[in-house]
Amino acid sequence: MKLLDSQQNHELNFYLKDIYQVCRVKLSKYFVLVLFYFSLKKSKPQLIYILFIKFFNSCYHFAFFFTL
Repeated sequence: MKLLDSQQNHELNFYLKDIYQVCRVKLSKYFVLVLFYFSLKKSKPQLIYILFIKFFNSCYHFAFFFTL
């Protein structure tokens, strides 16, 4: 397997940062929607944190996969 040269590595880093930014924006939108939904339902607040952590973890693992 050929190692990446510095230029390719630099481009890959920019690509990963873009993926991370997109994930973060999507996560914040989901979090606001979930927060709004549960505030209407007046459900347990723990559920909000659990959902947010699940969304964050899936995004983190997705980004980590590309760094391998």
